[in-house]
Amino acid sequence: MGLTTAGGNGILDTLYRTTTWYIGLIRDDGYTALAAADTLASHAGWQEADEYAGDRKAFTASVAASKSNNNTGNEASFTINADQTFKGILIASAASGTVGTLRATVLFTGGDAACSNGDTLEVALSNTVA
Repeated sequence: MGLTTAGGNGILDTLYRTTTWYIGLIRDDGYTALAAADTLASHAGWQEADEYAGDRKAFTASVAASKSNNNTGNEASFTINADQTFKGILIASAASGTVGTLRATVLFTGGDAACSNGDTLEVALSNTVA
């Protein structure tokens, strides 16, 4: 027997609905790898993007069901202010800066996102526990 549905839903709801987490973008410039040891202050294989307006965007998670949650309908919306290609996202406990917890990094499942100044990049995120 593994993790029950109620247990998985509880983990996701506790993690993502009782604390605000923020989504930031990872640039393709200088990218080599994501690493389990990465922190907000130290991540040699990638750079956080700043080619968008404002701070990192809040991740507004749905109520977990079937050991999964997502931000469908509340996608993180980034207004791009310079030409840039993005590789993926980071999830952090802080809206900006290098102090706080880096919860996760992930590359886009559809490949890199090439954006131009004035574009809007919508980021949908889903989490599943097993």
